[in-house]
Amino acid sequence: MKHFPTLSMLALLWASAPLSWAATEITSTNFSQMNARMVVTDTHMLTLQTDPSQYLIMDLNTGEHLSVFKNDKVAVEMSALPAFNKESLFTRAALPKRAQFTLKHLGKGPKIAGYPTEHYQILADSTLCAETWLSVEAMEKGELKHFLTQFSKHSTKQREAYLSAGTEYEACDDVMGRASEEYPKLGLAMRTKDESGSILQEVTAIKVNVAFDTKAYLVPKDYQRMTFEELIRRDNAGTDADDALIDGL
Repeated sequence: MKHFPTLSMLALLWASAPLSWAATEITSTNFSQMNARMVVTDTHMLTLQTDPSQYLIMDLNTGEHLSVFKNDKVAVEMSALPAFNKESLFTRAALPKRAQFTLKHLGKGPKIAGYPTEHYQILADSTLCAETWLSVEAMEKGELKHFLTQFSKHSTKQREAYLSAGTEYEACDDVMGRASEEYPKLGLAMRTKDESGSILQEVTAIKVNVAFDTKAYLVPKDYQRMTFEELIRRDNAGTDADDALIDGL
């Protein structure tokens, strides 16, 4: 199964922002056993991975979603609307039509990071794509519900734009994105496993009222900005690496 975009991979902070915000911080691990720290305010999200040379930022006020690479001094705009057709490099092999999406409730799950959960399966037609454990109580912490509700709307709009442009998604990729649209109502994803039972992500801690220095992760003015398509064309022209890069989002 191809790994889906998770909410722990987004954010943007502007120089005009105040020096610090009261934020909500989520610590999690992913399928590579790497720790990630996501800092959320009402309108912004920052994600820091183990590698300090990269971070992801998003600003819902502007709709900008940047992946920042310090070593290359590049900020890649991940939410640019598509300007390509079915023959473009973003087109992916897929089923001829979108699979039926089912989010199947299996009952109560275990406590994860101290929060009660409900257990769900995510299905494409009758095929199991993933299992997830959602927590309403965790979603209510701090700024999470407000931000993730707005982010869900933003993500849906972007995906529909790509579909309209001819982008085709594999069935499980498609239903995973559609499932995430339900999370603001059903709860924060505390743990997600793929169809084989391997953990894709798990929340390990949530903190509220965290003082967050907005200036620490601003994109320097001398960094080059480009779209993801421009990055692929620049760095991977004539290679087979395009799909691997796209899958990493």
